[in-house]
Amino acid sequence: MRVGIAADHGGFALKEDLVGRLRAAGHDVVDFGADTLAPDDDYPDFVIPLAQAMATGTLERGVAVCGSGVGASICANKIPGVRAGLIHDHFSAGQGVEDDHMNVICIGGRTMGSSVAWDVVQAFLAAEGSQAPRHLRRLSTVTLLERQPTRTNRANDRHRARPTIDRHHPHAFDRRGPAGQIGAPGHTDGAGAVRLHALEPRDAFRSGGSPLAQPRSVRAV
Repeated sequence: MRVGIAADHGGFALKEDLVGRLRAAGHDVVDFGADTLAPDDDYPDFVIPLAQAMATGTLERGVAVCGSGVGASICANKIPGVRAGLIHDHFSAGQGVEDDHMNVICIGGRTMGSSVAWDVVQAFLAAEGSQAPRHLRRLSTVTLLERQPTRTNRANDRHRARPTIDRHHPHAFDRRGPAGQIGAPGHTDGAGAVRLHALEPRDAFRSGGSPLAQPRSVRAV
């Protein structure tokens, strides 16, 4: 199997051990570094190329190692197509592949000994993704998230035309617009500008917003 592996200084020693074991077991290993132990290096510099190679199909599986495995897993999961899991035990290493189609295993060089690490990596590599409809359905739902705009992106779009509160308007602190919605049609001030009214907190959450982010009345500028 073509396996990629990457580590920073926190996982360097464990990576070196695993590279030797993987090659001895007959795997084609692609080592993304670090090549030397450097206490000031950064895990994204090694994990990102590994994750990108995984996403493009250059690799069949990936192994990412940092001090705890947490940073590596956060980083790898930012690349669309990568399904990285932080693993500490034999069961999860196999189950993560079978049920969730995990393709990158993340482990901690400071939290796991070499024997346990080799055991979970072997379980990870031996497992095959389930084709059961329920597992494929869940995987499809998760995959769709990668194609949708994030709430942060939507927030940035809103901030480009950031509204300001008009506290002197006679209806500045109305709780709702005519239809009980933000920006209800037909509700304008004397200048024809649409006036926006806040939802109740529970309604704001239903609409995907935050009650803290909903002014009671604003004028678009």
